[in-house]
Amino acid sequence: MARQGTQLVQTETLDVEVQADHLARLAKCRPSSAIAELIWNALDADAGNVTVTFSRNGLGGLESVSIVDDGHGIGGEGEDPSDLFRRLGGSWKRRQRRTTSGRAVHGQAGEGRFKAFALGDTVTWSTCRVEAGSLVAFSITKSRDSRQFTRSKKTATTKSRTGTRVVIENIQTAPAPDSDAVFKALCQEFALYLLQYPGIAIQFDERNIDPQQLIARVDEVELDVDVGTENNARGTLVIVEWATPMERALYLCDEEGFALAEIPPGIQAPGFNFTAHAKATYLRGLKEQNLIDSDLAPGRERVIAAAKRALKDHFRKRAAELARGAVERWRTEDIYPYANTPATPVETVERQVFDICALNLSGYLPDFEASDPKQKRLTFRLLRQALEENPASLQTIFGEVLGLPKEQQDDLAELLSQTSLSAIINASKVVADRLNFLTGIEGLIFDEDTKQRLLERKQLHRMLAPNTWLFGEEYNLTVDDESLESVLAKHLALLGRDAAEAGDDPVVREDGTQGVVDLMLSRSVPQPDPIAREHLVIELKRPSQKIDDKVLGQIKSYAFAVANDERFRDTGTKWRFVAVSNELSQSVRRQATQRNRAPGLVHDDDSDPVTVWVFTWSQLIQRARARMEFFRKELNYNATQDGAKSHLQKVYAKYLPTSESHDEDSPDADEAGGAA
Repeated sequence: MARQGTQLVQTETLDVEVQADHLARLAKCRPSSAIAELIWNALDADAGNVTVTFSRNGLGGLESVSIVDDGHGIGGEGEDPSDLFRRLGGSWKRRQRRTTSGRAVHGQAGEGRFKAFALGDTVTWSTCRVEAGSLVAFSITKSRDSRQFTRSKKTATTKSRTGTRVVIENIQTAPAPDSDAVFKALCQEFALYLLQYPGIAIQFDERNIDPQQLIARVDEVELDVDVGTENNARGTLVIVEWATPMERALYLCDEEGFALAEIPPGIQAPGFNFTAHAKATYLRGLKEQNLIDSDLAPGRERVIAAAKRALKDHFRKRAAELARGAVERWRTEDIYPYANTPATPVETVERQVFDICALNLSGYLPDFEASDPKQKRLTFRLLRQALEENPASLQTIFGEVLGLPKEQQDDLAELLSQTSLSAIINASKVVADRLNFLTGIEGLIFDEDTKQRLLERKQLHRMLAPNTWLFGEEYNLTVDDESLESVLAKHLALLGRDAAEAGDDPVVREDGTQGVVDLMLSRSVPQPDPIAREHLVIELKRPSQKIDDKVLGQIKSYAFAVANDERFRDTGTKWRFVAVSNELSQSVRRQATQRNRAPGLVHDDDSDPVTVWVFTWSQLIQRARARMEFFRKELNYNATQDGAKSHLQKVYAKYLPTSESHDEDSPDADEAGGAA
């Protein structure tokens, strides 16, 4: 027994027949969802008034949350309330879909009461209800971690009315349940219900949830979706526009408008604060089958797609309505680019899109209204032309720009005062293209199928030639697939000397053969001598061929041929020769991992200005990706395999390997040319 005031109250302890993990899952919901469920329980009990209050300590911290209602009490007529706490389901609400006063019932699964533990550790339900014509009162208490609850014995009471008080103590939740975000979420949750039943009052921390003050307008459109069943998904989409900023959401609801699931609306509607409610009996069926949150649920995605189409059409029309006054003014100023009224439905939609974009554009550009009429007329004509040629891209751009927070809009305006929008776009495009190139080339080089067919000189070389940033930002392409005497000519040109000074003698290796390099890149070395240069010579190997001693010997012979040529002596020029492929042989790997040497360095002699390096593609790609990581994060861009493949097909289609074999890059042909 427990002592209550000066009276002894008899209690009994009962076991909960629900799995602990299921209760723990219910207790992980958001604070707004927990409070909403407790309010719904009150409304299902025919409450006309529901009040949510918070008890705070001297420091302003929350100590408890109370939800008080004047409903008929816990449980249905003739129902033992203890059963509602021992197990889930079996509630009177499954048998009775209307309250005594005729209002629609929200719940039926019997889960809502356990969501109270998302707010605090201990919950007490104190209720007063009618039994056998008399008022009786009792309380039920449960702790979050306990598998038992305590119920007091029913006692006659002198209270004048029925009702329930739920008190949650030891508050442990974030965000705080008394936050403005929770209030707004409850406004969205109960707006349609309060419009349908205007005599009900819900108060949250001394603030009334009043849809008449919070809602700007409500529109309803028909939904008729083919979901592959006899009944399909006939219903309505209720669009609520709010007078104050609210979190956008698309609710999947039953025919009564009770939310069963929440998803992002996924549309652009700058300037509008809204929530949408897709109502259909079909969706209630998905909820009962536990499929309402599944992307694989039959017809669910079609309902969502239909709702989004209806939302786009609705807000296009709404934005066009707002633009009509401006359009009339533009016509008077003779800057509106259309003379006739739309003749077809397609022209009507095009005109609406133009009016919306023009209205947003005129409001976004600070000097538009003060501009010369000729300038305004030109701006609108360019806007019309852009819409007609590529409307999808323009709408996306406007949606992103005009949907920016004010702070970011100010940042963009300041940036545009120092550079052009095209320069910003080009810089972002360079980063995105590089990230896509890295992902795409990585797929080509390491894919078991393509790496066997990828040709270094006809394909890999051609794709890398315009992307030499892969080897370092300091390099610029100077020679592409030319013999070493051309390397000399290019070198002399960089020094400001006539290429004829190179003479007619080719640069040859020690065995007398003429060499051909795949790529040569050049950068200036910062030092007092302005003619100093550093050259990078790249030897590309097909992904299927390892860099072994033979390949290493070949590139060393190129390096020594340059170092020993008298025309390169005493010019202040350094040479860096690099061989690249997927793998290194064990012998070459040993040479590339020597103690006290940089990784990859296989030759460095103080007697000549030449170094020789070997790298794998994975090393180069990893280093390039690390250099790009800062820009990737700031751009918030993630290169996907599909996007990378699309980029390569768009830019390098003629260099991508096909399923057919090629003889042009055979090893014999490479060896004859002097490089592979």
